[in-house]
Amino acid sequence: LHKAFGSLLAFLSCWLLHVLLGGLRRAIGFLTFSKYFWAVFYDKPSEIPWMGNELVACFVCWSVFSVLIFKPDLTLKIIDVVTFFKISALGFVIVLGVYHLAT
Repeated sequence: LHKAFGSLLAFLSCWLLHVLLGGLRRAIGFLTFSKYFWAVFYDKPSEIPWMGNELVACFVCWSVFSVLIFKPDLTLKIIDVVTFFKISALGFVIVLGVYHLAT
């Protein structure tokens, strides 16, 4: 991008992708997590307390960024564990899908 359009456009596109869109992606993920968190305690979404989703999302955001800033080596271990569980869940879904198709 730098060779084709110059340094200003390369900087602006990098800033847009990583700062603006990356932040929005994280915020959406944190809010989604907070809705699933409250689903454990409440049967109906209308029973969720006012600002409950936002408070849980802020706490998760603060926790994630605190680990990233203060314990970078712990971040790598967390990434390894999460990756293991993602791959395990994918394998579990594949096995159950094959079983379902076979029966």
